[in-house]
Amino acid sequence: MEPKNIRNERRLIRQGGTFMVSLPKDYLIDLGWKTGDKILVERRENSVMLNRVHKPRIFSIGYEGMKKEEFVNLLDVNKISELVDVRNNAFSWNRDFSMKSLSENLAEKGIKYVNLPRLGAPKDIRVEIKEKNNPEKFFHEYSEWLRSNNPYLDLLEVLARQTNTAMMCLEADYRSCHRKILGEKLQERGFEVVQL
Repeated sequence: MEPKNIRNERRLIRQGGTFMVSLPKDYLIDLGWKTGDKILVERRENSVMLNRVHKPRIFSIGYEGMKKEEFVNLLDVNKISELVDVRNNAFSWNRDFSMKSLSENLAEKGIKYVNLPRLGAPKDIRVEIKEKNNPEKFFHEYSEWLRSNNPYLDLLEVLARQTNTAMMCLEADYRSCHRKILGEKLQERGFEVVQL
């Protein structure tokens, strides 16, 4: 068996305008890397750092049936630093979850509140699930509508790549909410979506 200091030394091979480094498979496995991992290469003075790029993550939460304290604590426990409100109208019959009260309560825990109403399902689309009980049509129409509002989805992606972010709406079960479609669109962009 090679001594550790020799085992870690590798030769650089120049190929055209780039350099190639060959690392043994067992060495990468020991580091916890696997096939398909993306690698970030960072130059530091006279050395190069290789880091695995972790899959970006976004959390999804609905406040239905929750008390303010329970909701805020759930965000805090999951180390959420930014909550993105994806309701078309940031109003709730439960005053604790209307925009002003919610943003103040979150600020007390150091959680930033962002309102993106353009990611909310418009009323004429929501009627398909609320009144007509037609979830398939609701999800289809919301997906189509979202195509024309893609810059707001881009903004949600940028926010979620920068900090630990949760997107929020009313429905506790994301499967009956437009967050389902938002999650699927973000998964297409490489995100892991975690339901709280």
